[in-house]
Amino acid sequence: MFRPLFLFLLAMLVLAKVQAAGQKGYIPAGHLKVYYETEGHGPAVFMLHGGYLDLHSWDQETKFLAKKYRVIRIDLPGHGRTTGVDSTLKIQEVVRIVLDSLHIPKASFIGLSLGGSCVVDFALAYPTRINKLVLVSAGLSGWSEVMQMDPLSKRLFARSDSVFLSKDHEQITENFTRLWCDGPFRKPGEVNAAVRNYVYRTVAINDVRDDNTWPVFNPDRAAKRVNTIARPVLILAGDKDVPFILETAKYFHGEIRNSELHIIKGVAHMISLEKPVLFDKYVQAFLGS
Repeated sequence: MFRPLFLFLLAMLVLAKVQAAGQKGYIPAGHLKVYYETEGHGPAVFMLHGGYLDLHSWDQETKFLAKKYRVIRIDLPGHGRTTGVDSTLKIQEVVRIVLDSLHIPKASFIGLSLGGSCVVDFALAYPTRINKLVLVSAGLSGWSEVMQMDPLSKRLFARSDSVFLSKDHEQITENFTRLWCDGPFRKPGEVNAAVRNYVYRTVAINDVRDDNTWPVFNPDRAAKRVNTIARPVLILAGDKDVPFILETAKYFHGEIRNSELHIIKGVAHMISLEKPVLFDKYVQAFLGS
């Protein structure tokens, strides 16, 4: 008479161990095959990487957070092991499909740079599926409708556009690493070599992909709507980053009532990679138990 109960408890134990050990694989989303990895158990935390990077940018944070949370990471469209091209499927729907496929009704989200823009679009489209948001050096779609760019940032972005149009992959990779890893106010030798090597190597791989297409954003741009975000938001930016990114962080903070902003000293765009211990401290305090 106790056998069914015993088998049920055994199955739950096995499931818990599998979840803690992690899962990985592909989830179909439109014409995409989205690569994902999960680790740990507890409240869900969904992490989205920056442009030209991949989910490995969150390796150290995953080890830390998986002690208390179920961490989900994906490679964004055009990045890492995600394959396919779908120019009609918005990134908010890609994220929703991943959540639905993993049977996760609600999560907290962490987004770096491009990943931050993706997080914002999802939060605006599905506010009831959000617990908390962490925006790290985040971009903002539709920024030109609400902000003006400073002269230095204009010059830096114009140079990047010129290098990109050259189709010289080596130049593109080096320029990206200098702008977004080193930042405009530091020399390469001032940056952790392992972090810089990861960024350079990953950019080099992603830049030569046949399906090098980035996430599709909502045509109803986010900039004028971020003030509708009601969930708690942690905003992090580095004081050595491109000045426009700091202004974007301040814009988020000014528009989102339930937000806190921290400017991290001595680091540029890749805060979580360069200062993982400090980053984890901020995130742990913000997410809570």
